[in-house]
Amino acid sequence: MIRRRGRQVGIPGHGERGFTLIELLVSSGIMLSLGLLLMLWVTGISTMWWTSNSQATMDMQAHALACRLTTELSSATRAAGATPPNLTVAAAPNNAVPNGGGNTPITFYLPKTTVIDATGNTDWDTVPALSRQIQYQYVPTTQQLRRVQNGASLMLADHVASMRIDDNSTDGTLLTNQIRVRVTLQFTTPQRRTVTSTAVQTVRLRN
Repeated sequence: MIRRRGRQVGIPGHGERGFTLIELLVSSGIMLSLGLLLMLWVTGISTMWWTSNSQATMDMQAHALACRLTTELSSATRAAGATPPNLTVAAAPNNAVPNGGGNTPITFYLPKTTVIDATGNTDWDTVPALSRQIQYQYVPTTQQLRRVQNGASLMLADHVASMRIDDNSTDGTLLTNQIRVRVTLQFTTPQRRTVTSTAVQTVRLRN
């Protein structure tokens, strides 16, 4: 656009005023700010979704794990004598894992598949005794809880931050035939948020 003697001389049809550099920079800054705000909003929504979803999952898994353990333990026994085999809770502090020591807080036995024998009593498989021995073992390196029976290992849960088994020797408020199970699961989301869930259940043993 050329100014000459007070009037504009330019290309026909192009007499409209264009954007200046400053206007372009200002509008670009506004668009960039709006884009940044949108990104932060989407990131916040994503973080909230991951956190709430992970928390719900941990709550469900912790409750399911506690139910799984106590359901099986309800068939065990604390009766004195070699028959039936006794359930054994590790002495404190080994009844809680991880503790830097033992990672097997409890050992117990289950009846044979045929629960009632010919005399009407519970039939326990004691020969060989180890064939029915069950242990819950914690693996610190992978944060897994495993069920071990006769050399066979089954993973019950991962993301296990801690587990504690109590009987009346570690908690005087419990009866002789009661066991309390406390499990805590922990998970870190991709956004580095840590969610934790703890489930506690008390079970009455067979006798």
